[in-house]
Amino acid sequence: MRHQAEMLANSAESLAQLIHHHIPEQPNPALATTNPEMYQNIFQLRQKALDIINHFVESGRLPHQIAQGFETEFSEKKLENENEKLETMFPQTKDPAQRESFFQNIFQIGKKFGFQDKEMRDIMDHRLLALAHYAQLGMQFQQTSDNVYHKTLCKPSVTMAPRAKRLHKQHRMISQEKALKKLYQTGSLEDALKIDFV
Repeated sequence: MRHQAEMLANSAESLAQLIHHHIPEQPNPALATTNPEMYQNIFQLRQKALDIINHFVESGRLPHQIAQGFETEFSEKKLENENEKLETMFPQTKDPAQRESFFQNIFQIGKKFGFQDKEMRDIMDHRLLALAHYAQLGMQFQQTSDNVYHKTLCKPSVTMAPRAKRLHKQHRMISQEKALKKLYQTGSLEDALKIDFV
């Protein structure tokens, strides 16, 4: 529709230019005193030609205005439809405060990927907004994963130092020996259970 309106407007403009090149020049003011009738005829002929040109120019503007009106109406309906789909996909966007927060996050992620503010404002498709939302979640997950990984790299190992290991082993051996002596002396089941046979 817009293309047809532009073609019609260009045709009207071209026709107006063609007529403009063939209209008589402004009559000489001296002619008004020497031959007033001829001056009046030339003046009226020129005025009629200018009126025709203005008519064509206005005719060219009308389809363009109609096309703009249709385009605006189409954009509004598309935006309304996309909003409904977005609210279905992300119910939190029905609440104005959460909707504003949602779009702020989308704009931030868009800037991280190199989009300009105008480009982000021109996005109507709910699928692109969903894609940006999930990209943000993925980036947050990746950041959290990287942080955890770096924390584990910086932490000391959990294994015991060699001296502590030796002392622990020695302590276990001594406690085993004590448990065996006690079992030998008492012969009770309770003392037998205290022995580690591993």
